[in-house]
Amino acid sequence: MVPTLIMSTWLEDVQTALKNLGGEAHLSKIFEEVKRARKNLNPSWTRTVQKELERHSSDSSVWNSKYKGKEDLFYSAKGIGEGVWGLRNYNHRTIRNMLFKLATEYNGAKKLGLKNNPFLKYIRKEIPKAFFESAGSAISGYKVGVVQGLGAWAKVPWINLMDPRVTTTANKGYYPVYLVHENGKKILFVLAQGTYSVSGQYKGKAKEMLKYRAIILRNKLNNFSKYGFKQVSKKVTIGKDPLRDKWVESGAFGKWYTLSNLPNESELLKDLKNMVKLYKLAIEKGGIIESTHAIDFEDEEVEKSLKGIEKKVVRFHREKEKTYIKTDPALIKRLKKKYKYTCQACNLKFDKIYGDYSDKKDYIEAHHLIPKSEILRKMKPGDELRRDESDFAILCANCHRMIHKYACPPLNEFKEKVIKQYKDFLKDK
Repeated sequence: MVPTLIMSTWLEDVQTALKNLGGEAHLSKIFEEVKRARKNLNPSWTRTVQKELERHSSDSSVWNSKYKGKEDLFYSAKGIGEGVWGLRNYNHRTIRNMLFKLATEYNGAKKLGLKNNPFLKYIRKEIPKAFFESAGSAISGYKVGVVQGLGAWAKVPWINLMDPRVTTTANKGYYPVYLVHENGKKILFVLAQGTYSVSGQYKGKAKEMLKYRAIILRNKLNNFSKYGFKQVSKKVTIGKDPLRDKWVESGAFGKWYTLSNLPNESELLKDLKNMVKLYKLAIEKGGIIESTHAIDFEDEEVEKSLKGIEKKVVRFHREKEKTYIKTDPALIKRLKKKYKYTCQACNLKFDKIYGDYSDKKDYIEAHHLIPKSEILRKMKPGDELRRDESDFAILCANCHRMIHKYACPPLNEFKEKVIKQYKDFLKDK
């Protein structure tokens, strides 16, 4: 027996269309939404839709004269004859409504000044309320940030969710964010980073640092695809825009929504809760900095003795090194054994100096030599960083600290800093 397909009624379709359109829309937009939902349409279907609106609205003369007993579901938003209808008793404060309104009305609002602009006031007051009302406990204690338009309208509007433990400003840290495309037709939901502080700190290296930190987040949260997220790369602007391109490039993972097929509230809420779940896990795992107990040389006293570009080079190198070494433990173990736990710079072998200091006698450290940015660019989501022997030097703790003090030169150059008498002394022991 073939199961009977239950079709929604015209009235249900009209209500759904208005919900999808944010609770209020022109008749032409309502037609478009109904058409998208219904595949088989008869020649007079638009009149059927209009009749359902009129029959269920006390603003309509038809309802007053003939259908007064029906539910009063719709209202005429701008007066009879204007063709703009709204859904009564509908909660406008939903994530879907906020995103839809931001995408469809932002570019129009930009044509007006910022002072006393009602849409700017709406963005700042209503959007945070909508997110807290819809997401509830999922974002309890969070700050909902919105595009501010300080001095001038921002090119691309956004909404972000910030855990105060990480940041309370969009300028720094990392957070889930909705980025509305400049054309108003798409929305990117992504775990991204504040680019302003990184650009100020690393200047020309900022782009590489942001990409590198995005890789750290993907490696820590390598099951993100399970929630429907993936690595994203498409722009959020129509033309070339280095600043906004960084926003996307700094993103660990996310997904695109199209406005013409924007998911319903429950789907959007599900994505938000999954993203927040991953965000919290990232925080628990140390965020954008990969921690490791193998490197203890990062005391501030090393950086304090450096100035200018050398200080920035060491800081940049150190953050990279922690991830490279953490993601290659088997390789590091093999290299330590290959070099017989002996420092490649000064020839120190710990058991010759300190005797029977442990059962394994394997105390030595690994120093990352070459930051291969090409490998970072080619990596896919969830991949581990692939390194080989030429990328590392096996060093004692003293040499490891000193190579950083000299701003991480090549190994051969650093070995020249180690005086011959000391190396000969260690060889004889």
